[in-house]
Amino acid sequence: MTLKCPSCSLKSRLLMHLHHKSGDGKKTTSYQKSLSNDEESELALAAVEYKRGRYQKALYIYKNVFDKQNGYIALKVYKALCHYQMGAYSTALKLTDSYLKSDPNSRFAANLRASTIFQTKDEAAAKAELSRFASHTGIGESAFDSQMLEHNRRLFELALEPEATQDFASIPVALGNIVTALIRQNDFENAFEIVEDMKLETMQELVVKGVVFSVLGQADYNDDMVNEARNLFLSVGQSPSERNTILGRKCMASYHFLGKEFKEAAVYLESVKKFANNEEHYNLGIALAACERYEEAEVSLLAVEDENYCLEYNYVSWLARCYIHNGKPMSAWNLYTKVYQGPLSTSRALTPTSAETSNAQESNFHDLFHHNVNSFSSLSTNKTRQDSDAESIRVLKLIANDCFKIGHYFVSAKAFNALEKKKPTENHFLGKHAACIGVFEEAMSSVGGVPRERVLEVTMMLHDTANDSRSSHRQQASKTARTIRSWLNL
Repeated sequence: MTLKCPSCSLKSRLLMHLHHKSGDGKKTTSYQKSLSNDEESELALAAVEYKRGRYQKALYIYKNVFDKQNGYIALKVYKALCHYQMGAYSTALKLTDSYLKSDPNSRFAANLRASTIFQTKDEAAAKAELSRFASHTGIGESAFDSQMLEHNRRLFELALEPEATQDFASIPVALGNIVTALIRQNDFENAFEIVEDMKLETMQELVVKGVVFSVLGQADYNDDMVNEARNLFLSVGQSPSERNTILGRKCMASYHFLGKEFKEAAVYLESVKKFANNEEHYNLGIALAACERYEEAEVSLLAVEDENYCLEYNYVSWLARCYIHNGKPMSAWNLYTKVYQGPLSTSRALTPTSAETSNAQESNFHDLFHHNVNSFSSLSTNKTRQDSDAESIRVLKLIANDCFKIGHYFVSAKAFNALEKKKPTENHFLGKHAACIGVFEEAMSSVGGVPRERVLEVTMMLHDTANDSRSSHRQQASKTARTIRSWLNL
């Protein structure tokens, strides 16, 4: 019927939308080229670009039209939606708030505002926001509105279960959101069952499948799954619609991070540092540290505010290494005691990771993409005492060896002493003995350079060995302690 109508701008717009709806990309592009330059055609094109996932292009058009027609206040919420899809949540929230001043009962804007708050990981505030608007006249009048509100309410409560795929089949983003909710609940088995054979139609679905595969692939040491995750992230990062967006750059960072290409990962993460949250600070810090950019890495890691991340082995070991290389060895030691010997040690959670040794190149990373898909530490279970002890030994070895290499002998001695108390091996004693002699030599070569208390402490460390019936080095330790005291008149 439309084809029989006389040629006009309206006909071109309508046919462009119809062919896009039917999935005919060539004809969609053909009618797109025949559009006139009027505002209606520009807005129609922006809508199609948005539906294609080309949010940057859609945003560019909306901005141009808005600059010419400030009275088109609805464009504020359309621009907000583009920013939301690209991960610029603070900008999206500002635009949505501005629009709601003009139309406080807008269902669309209210839902967008609540969803944007949810992306900042404040589920309680998002739920409260949704409830506040849902009580207004006009909210939830249609069946679809009611279903959307129920979908979001359950999402904000992380109450979307696998069977919800049938409950919300009419909502395009529901499937990706259900997987997101399962990931946040650490339910990767059900998430995997959904994404394994998922027909990937949106960028969100590509990302959530990538996250699930990367988590399970690392946990199970399954290289095929990790490579599949990398390919998924690469397809998003290199797609025309996402190449220069926040989401696209995060995906490229993840692609490189999983491949242990830390220099490239750091480039992408630094490009979106303005929008960084806990996960991005975490990832950037590790990438920079792996590139031996320790000062910048320390700043980034200290910007992580989520205590759950700050208690993870990867975080502790990398931050300790940064402290050591930045001339703050006691900060590394204090970090160890805080996490593994203080009150926090009882609340730590097991982080499944490829970093089962203290090797600097073995690193896990966290994901926070389009829908705040949360992270590679999400396979958390309560840490057993055995798990915690194994991690503490790895961190002690890192501190002991790194400090010794750089010449921070006092802290190296403290770490080797703690290792020897846990397990009195030859290597632990020899490391401690060498570090104690290093402190002694420093005291001998620089008058007043080493506090008297530190020299006394290393002699006490040697006495610990001398008094340990398990040790075969008691005589050597006692002799060295006496020599140090004699030379320094202690």
